[in-house]
Amino acid sequence: MVRKTRKRQVIRRNEVTQTFDGELRKFYSDWEKLCKGLSREDIGITGAKGGKNLYDIVLNHVSAAVQRPNSPNTGNQDGANYEVMDELKKIMTTNELITVGDLNKVKELVTVLNKMSSNNSDLNPANIPFNVRFRRGRGRTVSKEIYGHYRTDDYVAIRNADPKKKDETIRAVDDSWWSMSKDGSARPPMYQALFGDGNKIGEDESLTGVLGKLTKSLPSAKIPFLDIKVNYDPSDLSKIPEFKKTLDDLVKSPAIKGRDGKVSPTKLQRQLQNSKIQINSKTSSELIKDVAGLVGDNEVLGQVEAFSITLTKNMLKRYAGQFDFELKKSWMDMLR
Repeated sequence: MVRKTRKRQVIRRNEVTQTFDGELRKFYSDWEKLCKGLSREDIGITGAKGGKNLYDIVLNHVSAAVQRPNSPNTGNQDGANYEVMDELKKIMTTNELITVGDLNKVKELVTVLNKMSSNNSDLNPANIPFNVRFRRGRGRTVSKEIYGHYRTDDYVAIRNADPKKKDETIRAVDDSWWSMSKDGSARPPMYQALFGDGNKIGEDESLTGVLGKLTKSLPSAKIPFLDIKVNYDPSDLSKIPEFKKTLDDLVKSPAIKGRDGKVSPTKLQRQLQNSKIQINSKTSSELIKDVAGLVGDNEVLGQVEAFSITLTKNMLKRYAGQFDFELKKSWMDMLR
């Protein structure tokens, strides 16, 4: 059985339910929890900048707070920054409905990460440069540029031998986290958080894996039920065959007519409100979305499967002429 994500939100007084295959909240929260579980010490980083764990550091990637002097990434705003990640978290973990605009944001983030993962990209965490000293024998050292991480065996040995650092013992990181070449081959923790393929985070657990699951889920979007509280004249309702049939069936029912044979506006209004009108086509779905104000730049993803609607008595009068039925007058109408 496929687990589903269910979102519910009120838009323009209309209550909308939206579903997706897959557990979107779990996809994101599992990645977030995994990254937050890796402290600065776990990933071989000292200092206070960039956050207290891998999750914070990923959110800050390529932002001014964590950029190192002379980094080729300085000033570049195409990384996985807070704004992009906040949007992704909102899409996947809140009850806000996912729109076409949100889908475009996801596509943009996928494009950014695809570019970042390139072996020759300066934004690739595997290619972040560090000047590190290596031992050459007889107490001599030489400075070399390496990529991905700085805490090599030689760096640690030299640092731990410094009398000024005698109270700060550190350990070298896994050799796979750094490389002598700027070729995208290093697998530091930030790379793993974004793309996996490492000893801390696998590809399926990475942000790329999360986005892969999300992009597979989005086409399954459905709007199983839409409860419309209309407070304007919905001209497109008369174009929806499913609505026309429901209204036609209701006005023929003796249950909503008075002794004079005329349709009671109150009873018709209540019956419509309680009717679950099934939608059978994409065209009807788009029309009812338009009635509910779910189209345009913020069009909600998914085809409407069913809806109920609350119409004012003035609107019912309008449809009385179209559907050839006569409404029973209220006592106020009689006084006019």
